[in-house]
Amino acid sequence: RVAAQRPGQQRAVQNAADQVVLTPAADELRAARAVGRDTVGIVEPDADTNVLGVDPFEKQLDQLKADRVIATQVLRRLQDKLSGLKAEVADTEIAVRNAWRRLDRIEDELGRRERMR
Repeated sequence: RVAAQRPGQQRAVQNAADQVVLTPAADELRAARAVGRDTVGIVEPDADTNVLGVDPFEKQLDQLKADRVIATQVLRRLQDKLSGLKAEVADTEIAVRNAWRRLDRIEDELGRRERMR
C-alpha cells in the first residue's frame, strides 16, 4: 500500500539494481541505501504536521515501512542477479573444463602424429 503511493519507485529500484551489478559489495550497499534515502528518506516532522492533524510518529512509521519495501525490492533484484551470475559462472567453469579436455586431446593427437613421422 505504501509503495503504490510512491511515483517512480519501481524505476528507482530498477536503476539501483542495475547500477550495483558491476560494483564491489561496499558500493552495492551504499547504492541500495542511497535509493532508500533519495526516494523515501525519513521525513522529520515540522510545525505544520501537527496543525494538519498528522501524527509525526505515524508519518515516520509510514516512511520506515516504505523504506523497508524499497530495501526488500532491491535485495530481491540483487539476489536474482546473483543467482544469474552464479549460473553463468558454473556454465563458464564447465566450458573451461571442456576446453582443457579438448586441448589435451589435441596435444595428445599432435604428439602421436609427430612420433609417427
